[in-house]
Amino acid sequence: MTTDISLVRWDPTLQQEIVEDYEYDGGNSSSRLFERSRIKALADERESVQKKTFQKWVNSHLVRVSCRISDLYVDLRDGKMLLKLLEVLSGERLKHTDLAAAAAVNACR
Repeated sequence: MTTDISLVRWDPTLQQEIVEDYEYDGGNSSSRLFERSRIKALADERESVQKKTFQKWVNSHLVRVSCRISDLYVDLRDGKMLLKLLEVLSGERLKHTDLAAAAAVNACR
């Protein structure tokens, strides 16, 4: 569905009003859809770059204790590698309340 819009402007050279008619489709034109899809693609690309950059930063610290993550979301999900990263960054040994977590964190040594 489109709406007809008339734009009236004054042209000083002609000394008269100029009426221009446009059709407005409510922002659903193909150019709008392309623009939205392009913005989404750029946002997805930005997220991917940020994920990759952070993963490299984490691995640059975990290499000190012979550990490595291959997938940021999967490997940090259970918190075991996150605990190891915190130990590396803080330089302190953290208390592990879960024996399985402690065993996994110590496995990288």
